Amino acid sequence: MKLLKKIKTDFNINLFFTATFGFIIDAMLPTAINLSNLTFTLSTITFLPICFLMAAFIVVFVSNNKQSIKDLLKNKRKFPKFDRIIYKLGKTLTAPGSTIDVIAYTIIFVPTINVIKLLILTNPITISIILGLLVCYLIAGAMFVIKHLIDFVLEKIPQINLKLKPVLRIFIILILFSLTAVKVNGQNIQYQYNSQGNHFVTFEHLKFQKHGKFFYFSDFTLTEKGNTSSYTEIFQYYRGFTIQYNFGISEAQVINPVYLVGVSKDFTIEKFNCSIDLLYRYTNSFSDENNLVKNSPHNYQLSLGYNREGDKFQINGFVDYWNLNSFILN
Repeated sequence: MKLLKKIKTDFNINLFFTATFGFIIDAMLPTAINLSNLTFTLSTITFLPICFLMAAFIVVFVSNNKQSIKDLLKNKRKFPKFDRIIYKLGKTLTAPGSTIDVIAYTIIFVPTINVIKLLILTNPITISIILGLLVCYLIAGAMFVIKHLIDFVLEKIPQINLKLKPVLRIFIILILFSLTAVKVNGQNIQYQYNSQGNHFVTFEHLKFQKHGKFFYFSDFTLTEKGNTSSYTEIFQYYRGFTIQYNFGISEAQVINPVYLVGVSKDFTIEKFNCSIDLLYRYTNSFSDENNLVKNSPHNYQLSLGYNREGDKFQINGFVDYWNLNSFILN
């Protein structure tokens, strides 16, 4: 009986390794090979590896929080707060030997083993092999930096101003949505700093669809007090029509939500890809603190977007114009 228990334990351990390390390595192996061969493109990412990565993440999360999940299912404890869930999910990514570490390990393992084999077999090591090795190590290093940045943010979650938590939640949901999208066309994070000591972070995500595109961006202002303002715009385009939503929160002023609907047209000027939107604009409950001035919620907006991509640079941006008809309340 003791032997059977030991064998059962061995099976459980190896099944766990299969569903975590095995899934991640199998998912990342083609990407690691393409990176080491300098042939990686986004088109090489398929649906199955993403499923394996998500499955491994879920297995690690459940394993690390097994008792809490059991207590929750048996109604022995209350459902944890959103911030606590985010903390647990983040730690599933960043814990030693967890998701990010195994992904980085696979990316490093492939070119390293390849070089060692070539050395043992006394085969020539070409410049492209060395470059592939360096690229893989740089990517793994970047992943370690991201891991520690996530850890830093997770430790700061309890200090975030309560007023800003709803916007932070939306931002995290948007990030998770973009990271789990099967066909991601582009996303980036921008960081800026000014002489007053303020830090600005912008997250952008663009996804092309069969008959349109989805785009959003979120701006965050970081000061010594923490995240003092957040602003997000969401755009959905479909066959020349568009619906949009703008919202934000700030310690300095009220940022009321704005709903927009209208038509859009793409065109090209020289080497610039441009778009123009003619929109009906509705501002929800726009008024100042003393309620002395109230603006008409019904309005129009004209938006111009432009983008040019060169070999070593990119120029993009947008211009919004709208008119506020104000009147004094009696």
